[in-house]
Order: sequence, then structure tokens, then C-alpha cells
Amino acid sequence: MRKILCLLGTVLLICFASCDKKTIEDLQSRLDQLEKITLVSIQSQMASAQKSIASLEEAKRLLQEQIDALAAKGASMSDIVNALNTKVDQYSGDFESLKALVYQNVDDVKQWMEQASATLGKITTLESELKDIQDYLKSVEDRLGEFKTRIDQLNASMQKCQTELQDIQQSLKALQEDMKEVKEQIEALVSSVQSVVVVPDHADGSVDFSNRPDNILYFEVYPLSAAKLLAQLGASAVSLDAVETKAGGRESLNFPVTATAFDGQYFSIIADGAPLPKEIKQQEAVLSARLRISDGTVTRSSEYFPFLVAIDPTRETFTYVAEAVDLGLSVKWSAFNLGADTPEGYGAYFAWGETEVKQVYDWSTYKWCEGVENTITKYCTNEAYGTPDGKTVLDLEDDAAHAKLGGDWRMPTREECVELLTSCQWTRIENYQGTGVFGYLVTSQVEGFEGRSIFFPGAGYFSHVGLVTYTKTDAGYWSSTLANPVNPVFISCFGFDFTRPFEGSAYRFHGHTIRPVCN
Repeated sequence: MRKILCLLGTVLLICFASCDKKTIEDLQSRLDQLEKITLVSIQSQMASAQKSIASLEEAKRLLQEQIDALAAKGASMSDIVNALNTKVDQYSGDFESLKALVYQNVDDVKQWMEQASATLGKITTLESELKDIQDYLKSVEDRLGEFKTRIDQLNASMQKCQTELQDIQQSLKALQEDMKEVKEQIEALVSSVQSVVVVPDHADGSVDFSNRPDNILYFEVYPLSAAKLLAQLGASAVSLDAVETKAGGRESLNFPVTATAFDGQYFSIIADGAPLPKEIKQQEAVLSARLRISDGTVTRSSEYFPFLVAIDPTRETFTYVAEAVDLGLSVKWSAFNLGADTPEGYGAYFAWGETEVKQVYDWSTYKWCEGVENTITKYCTNEAYGTPDGKTVLDLEDDAAHAKLGGDWRMPTREECVELLTSCQWTRIENYQGTGVFGYLVTSQVEGFEGRSIFFPGAGYFSHVGLVTYTKTDAGYWSSTLANPVNPVFISCFGFDFTRPFEGSAYRFHGHTIRPVCN
């Protein structure tokens, strides 16, 4: 502190030497203030140091008290440790004795443990095997119970079979007697039949017959008592035979008879037309038939009568192929009708805008109406006939030729049909290549294509409920176009009759043939 004051005095002397009196007075005043401040700070620090020394003395005292307490506790713990050491020494001796004893018996204990483990394993295995044996015994008992039940059932069945066998033997004996009696009755019946005459469906004496399984034919059998007995005997007593009458025709055909009946006036049979050959189904042969009644010895037969073949298109299996022929026109025409695989084949019949054949062709079955003529739902151009949509040409999805053949094949438009009629020569053919099929040979007159031709058979058409227009000389082929936008009921078509080809129109619900075209 003194050094600081001396330093300050020296500074002041220097200042006194270089400053005036007023300046010296100011410096003296500042020096006095600085000295006071310094003294106060030193005093405050000394007071604080004295307090710290007092606190340290107190802490030293407290620490000494704790050291003295710990020393006392240490003396007490020393006694405890000594006691523990004594106990440890005692336990160490006991442990060593026990350890020696264990080491002496460890091999025996290990061997005993192994034997015990093996024994427990055997016990577990035996328990498992015992359970399996118990389960097997239970299953055997169950199966023995089932066998006993089945044996009881078999015994009962054998007793029943023995009873039934006796009944069958008695029935067989009775049946043999009945067969003998029936044979005698058939012989008597056949001998008693005086005449068998078919009841015709048409004035020319012909009978309708088709490829259906349920053709019904009626006959007048005299006497009526013989007709009644004949119906009771069933189909085994009669047969329906047919032959072709043209030269080179097939040998006789037999049509299965599935049922017989007598209504008090007429004797009737149901015959299956499935055996009809393909060419006969297409009227390419003349068919005559007769009913035969025979017991194997005596035979009575009707006179031969003509079959008028009428085809149910839903029972036909059609082959959908096409062979394009270039006649030099705007499109190529197929050599076959849709559904046929030969030029003379009639093929399938479709209502206009439909893609599947069916049995009945009328408004009630037509796809694009609600059952009557004035409810047309598609391809309608007049609200008086249904719901107008403005369509006058078939969409491909409703075109049977495209649906069956795919590719570019489709039904011809009205203009393409007219082109075929006007650009080709139509020649009537009575018997196309010896097949017996009537139709027209259509030969191109386009320069460079002369001599190329296709044949159109007289396939007829289907119309109304159950009515088949099928005269061997008529034909109607659909176009894809409405005949008259004012009256959408009619569709443009072309065809021919026995005298000439022509362009015409037909009700859209009719079942007509189709001759496909491609671009």
C-alpha cells in the first residue's frame, strides 16, 4: 500500500512540477478521494477475510468432531470384524470338511443321477407306448363295433336279397308266362289286323316329318280292337321304315319308335327323326315310309306314303365356313350360305339382326321388339313403330355373318345385293350337279371375270309360329339394310321363286338364309 502511495506522490510531484496551482489542487482532491476509496475497499476486504477465517475455524472444529466420532466407530467396527473373522475361520473349516465329503461321494452321486435320468426316460417312453396301445385298443373296439353293425346289415340284406330273389324268380316265371301269352296275343293281333292306312297331313297324301325326336304320325288300323291292343303292346310291336324313291337312293332307313297310343279312333306313334341323312334334311332326296307291325313271323304293313321333310333349325349343327369368290363386283361373295359347307347346302336361318337360330320366328320371339310390331327397340326410324334411333344398317355386333365368321365377313348391303342382281346372269337350275337341289347359278358379266359363278339354293324361309315356307323353289336372302326408312318393319332382301330372281323385302322377324360378303 505504501508503495502505491509513494508512486502516487511521485506522480503528483511530477504533476506539480509541470502544472499550475489550480491543476495541482484538482489533482490533490482526486488523490484524496482515491485514497478514501482505496481504504474503504481494503477495510471491507479485511472484514470479509476475518469472517472467512472464523468460518474455517468452525469447519475445522466440526471436522475434528466427525473424525473423533469415526475413530470411535472404527474401534467398534474392529471388534465386529474380529468376530466375523473368527466366524469365517470356523465356516472355512466346516466348508472344507463338506467339500471333502462331496468329493468322496461325487462319483456315486453322478452315477445315481444318470441311472435316475435313464429310468425317468424309460418311464416316459412306457407311458407314451401305453397311451398308443390304449388308443389302438379303442380304435380296434370302434372298428369291431362297425364290423358288427355291418355284419348285422349284411345279414339283413342277405335275408332281404333271398326274399327278393324268390320274388324275382316268381316274377320271372310269371313274366315268362306273360311273354308267352303276349306272344300269342301279338300273333293273334297281327293276324287280326285287316288294314293299316296313314292319316296324311296334306291333300297329296304326304306326312310332315322332321329331324325332331317327337314326330307324331297317325294311322287308321282296323279293326279298332286291334288298334287298341296294339297301343297297349307299345313300341316294340311296330317299326317305321323309309326308303328313297329316286334311282340310286339309299337302302331302307329305320326311325326309332318311342311311344304308341290309341285315342279311340286313330292309332299313333312317336318317331325320332334323328337318323335323317344330311341330304334328306335338305330335301335332296325323295323319301317314302311305311309302318310295319310284326311278331317276327306274321307281318302287316301300311302302304308307302311320302314324307314332307320340314327342318327344325334349332336341332341342326351348322358349319360356319366361307369361301370368297371374286365376281369383279364391289365385294367378294361367299360360295356357300352361312352355316353350309357346300354350294347346295341351305345353311342356317336367322331373324334379321339376330345371331342365333331358333325354333319359332315371329314377333313374340324377335330380339329387337317387345313382342308386337309397333314396339321396335333398335333400327327404328319411325316413332309409330317403336323407339327411333335413326339406324338403317346393321351394326357388326348384330350381323350374323360377322358374328359367325369374323374377319371382314358380313351381310351384304342393299346396294351390293342390287349389284349382284344387275351385274350377273341368273340361270335357273332344276338339279344342281345331280344333288336334286333347285336354285339359280349366278355368273359374272363383268369384263375379265366372265365365267366365274356361285350357286344359290332354293332354301325357302321360316315365318310365324310353326309355319315353314319351304317349297324347294323359293329363297330369300337378307341384306343388312332397311327396305324403307318410313316403315322399319321391312328389310331389304333378294331372292327368287320358280320363275325369276328379284329384289324385295320381308318382315324382319322372318327366318331367312344369309350369303356373306367380304371387302
